[in-house]
Amino acid sequence: MHPINTKNAISSITSVNNSTDPVLLAAENGNRVGLLIYNNSTLNSIYIYVNWTEDTSNNDYSFVIPPQSLYEMPYNYTTLNYYGRWSSGGEDTAKVTEISDR
Repeated sequence: MHPINTKNAISSITSVNNSTDPVLLAAENGNRVGLLIYNNSTLNSIYIYVNWTEDTSNNDYSFVIPPQSLYEMPYNYTTLNYYGRWSSGGEDTAKVTEISDR
């Protein structure tokens, strides 16, 4: 594994609103070297189900982010789309930070 070239690295931070339908959390990016997704929900019952396809559901997902928890993508793991679906509606958000190498 090689370190991120911080002189060429750029980051973008976005906020994605809660949706019980699958929404795009991070678009496919061939330059992605890091990705952080934080479930900003303050309710203990609102989880984010995450998958690499729009078929994300409570039964079809790759991993779950509990409330007030952070997912950190392994370095250089995947450049694919990340889709998320919340377990229930509300005014919660996901804070998404993507790190790319120019």
